[in-house]
Amino acid sequence: MVLCIWYASLIVFGGAVFALPNRNHEIVRGIDNESTCTSAKCVEFAKTVKSALAPNYLTVDPCVDFSKYACDGWRQTHTVPSGSPVIDMFSIMEANNEKILRSILDGDFVKETAFPKSDRVIAHRNFDKMKMAYNSCMDEAAIRKAGVIPLRALLDEFESVYPAKVDVSGTNSSSSNQELTNLLIWLAQRSTPTFINSVISPDIKNPQAAIFITNVDHGIPGSYYDNATIMANYTDTLVQMYRIVGGQEKSQTGSGNSSSRYVEKAKKVIELERQVIKASNDTEPDQLDTLAELDKVIPQISISKLFKAQAPAGYTIVTINGKMAYLKRLSTILRSTSREVLHAYFQTSIIRTFAPRLDKMYYQPLTQFRNVTGDDFYMPPAERWQVCLAEIQDNLDYILGSVFVERVFSPEAKALGDGIVDSILKSLASRLDALDWMTNSTKIIAKQKLAAIVSNLGYQTSNPNVIDAAEIQAFYKNITVTTSYFNNAVAFSKSQAKKTWDALLTNDLWDLSRMRITSATAFYARNDHRIVIPAGIMQVPMFSPDLPEYISYGGLGSIIGHELSHAVDAGAQEVSANGTSTRWWDNTTTTNYEKKASCFVKQYATYTFPNEQGGPENVNGELTMDENIADAGGISASYDAWKIRRKTGRNDKLPGLEAFTAEQLFFLGSEGGSNT
Repeated sequence: MVLCIWYASLIVFGGAVFALPNRNHEIVRGIDNESTCTSAKCVEFAKTVKSALAPNYLTVDPCVDFSKYACDGWRQTHTVPSGSPVIDMFSIMEANNEKILRSILDGDFVKETAFPKSDRVIAHRNFDKMKMAYNSCMDEAAIRKAGVIPLRALLDEFESVYPAKVDVSGTNSSSSNQELTNLLIWLAQRSTPTFINSVISPDIKNPQAAIFITNVDHGIPGSYYDNATIMANYTDTLVQMYRIVGGQEKSQTGSGNSSSRYVEKAKKVIELERQVIKASNDTEPDQLDTLAELDKVIPQISISKLFKAQAPAGYTIVTINGKMAYLKRLSTILRSTSREVLHAYFQTSIIRTFAPRLDKMYYQPLTQFRNVTGDDFYMPPAERWQVCLAEIQDNLDYILGSVFVERVFSPEAKALGDGIVDSILKSLASRLDALDWMTNSTKIIAKQKLAAIVSNLGYQTSNPNVIDAAEIQAFYKNITVTTSYFNNAVAFSKSQAKKTWDALLTNDLWDLSRMRITSATAFYARNDHRIVIPAGIMQVPMFSPDLPEYISYGGLGSIIGHELSHAVDAGAQEVSANGTSTRWWDNTTTTNYEKKASCFVKQYATYTFPNEQGGPENVNGELTMDENIADAGGISASYDAWKIRRKTGRNDKLPGLEAFTAEQLFFLGSEGGSNT
């Protein structure tokens, strides 16, 4: 939300805290430190701030249109890139971070580092492992030369686990419980989706119930199965993929045209997918079940063996959220499904999962199908280095992140960032005392929640510690990287499946999504009760230990304040500090809050933004209320924290911006993340 709205919100909640330069550009209040920073970074940053201002900012009243005052210059020099839905400072930072990551992957190992725990010999080995994986992805000639052989080899392995058996009468034999269970284990260990998939995530109502059976996902929305045109395209896509795989298709009777058999095979697979999707996608409430209870409802599969085989050694599964009703329906489907169709269904899932690791000519039918259905509408065709960067980020991100931290971060940045978080937490706790709508008993719990927040700032320090090369090496020890791009993909799929289940032993289940160190974003994880601020967002123009501190407090501090406020806002009123479902707001607090919040709803409903037709459309104040309040509360908390910090912190002037006060530059600094 643009800062004109933030600023207006501050007025609503107690009056403006500053006044910007008047039209004669007089200094309203001097900066504590009268010296001017003349370092290269200060000079460059000052140019950025000034260029973002409206060209005629001296004639613009910021109290009437702060957005125009602070952002019009930026808007006039930035256009939305082709294929992107929006451009803002965050997307620009992401693009800049991508350039840094590409230079790391294209470059050589650098021996020097400011982080003492990084053993350079081990760090070099880690780098070489990542580099080999990246180069295997970039070597399109080798991928093309390998052809479809790697996928056929994987399908041969699948065939050995679950062969397409034919008995003496020429009909398909059935699948035993043991055989089908072993296959599902084999597929799960390679991150290949089937009709029984699981996620590891604690239940907010029962944190011990960490295993969920999820709805089935065949890579396309369930509604597509009712669209005849899309299904015709999908059938043709599968036929083309079967034809590419080629040698794996064998006629059960030894007769028949291969193309017609492929069509028949595709139709049977799609029909099974349709039945499974229909059985899976319902509103069945979460229910805790024992493995023995689930075994009884689906005799074709041993749920006990399936999940115990994936769970780490030493972990005892007590109950899971098992979707018992779905498993009952699945059992009915399996009773009427031949082995031939099951074999084709699993084979298709393998092809769909791993074909993108072949040369693009071999998975072009899948790409064309996605284009026809309109999936990934905003995603332009990625350059190869972007594909390979994503591959590394998905699978060896801590190695890449460790080098990124060494290149763009510093112990000084870490110390300043930690200080900002601590000071804003204190500011928020202090601001609670002034709230007339929150009862004293609720304030006590709110302060306890703030005190219990875990801060992950800059980079991960455990499991693994990103600045400890030995920990990173141990984290990826089970991944063997070679020059084969396809084989690396299989190795990565095995590693990801194992690490997902190993999280059951770490008591850190909410952290499964992991903190991508290079992301230009920040978030508060409500059920994990932690704030995540990656090094990727701790960059200019949001943050820098080399700039006056009002810039970092105004930019990153406002974002941190926004996220921390979510720990005690209306959206978190039913989540305790340990992640369980516990309502800690009392009725009086809720009633008073709703009365106060209605002012925000009305205020924001008066603002407009350009719709798809280019005309004005009013903001939905009700829908955006929580975020709007977090914006106002976050910037206010950061401002209060900085006012205390300014007594001892660095607040010198910026060259060319001497007419602005420190307070004014704080808010212009917070404008950096709001340029759109």
